[in-house]
Amino acid sequence: MRMSRACLIVVLLGMPALALGQQQHPHQPDPAECATLPPDLKAVVAAMDASGEKLDALVKRGEMTVLSPALQRLDVALHPTGHVSLTATPKTEKKAEGQTFAGLLAFSVPRDGDYRVSADTTVWIDVLDGDRALERTKLNRRMQCGHVHKSLGFTLKAGVTYWLQLSGSRGQEARVLITSE
Repeated sequence: MRMSRACLIVVLLGMPALALGQQQHPHQPDPAECATLPPDLKAVVAAMDASGEKLDALVKRGEMTVLSPALQRLDVALHPTGHVSLTATPKTEKKAEGQTFAGLLAFSVPRDGDYRVSADTTVWIDVLDGDRALERTKLNRRMQCGHVHKSLGFTLKAGVTYWLQLSGSRGQEARVLITSE
């Protein structure tokens, strides 16, 4: 009888932590998918599990240090969407109910080529060249491997300052990677 109560107490105390973990990363990793990922995506998954650099997104385009692609996770603090000057309108099928968060980051690439923007959460990702949202060239959404929720590819040119627009996030932070292919 005492053993049963002790087990029940352990289970009940552990449930909030389990629920919190599921809210932060609602999908469960699929070992079969992880094993079949190409090397560039395996590197993204590994980098998403490493420690990140904290960064505050801008609410409008302005002065900021221009980022470069790296296998370094960025822990981006977002702002209430109503305070952010969005250039591209998210193409979501349904408007999100309740408070959402957004932000802007400037980045450039060292050479012409294909680059990937990956995020650990449900967030709309746009890469802007001026006021124009670039078309995605690769799409890996809702991955079931590690903490990568989606990973999108873009063909970019050296010498251009791009803006990464994150929007529609339900959380105030998004973990993001900008990497070369």
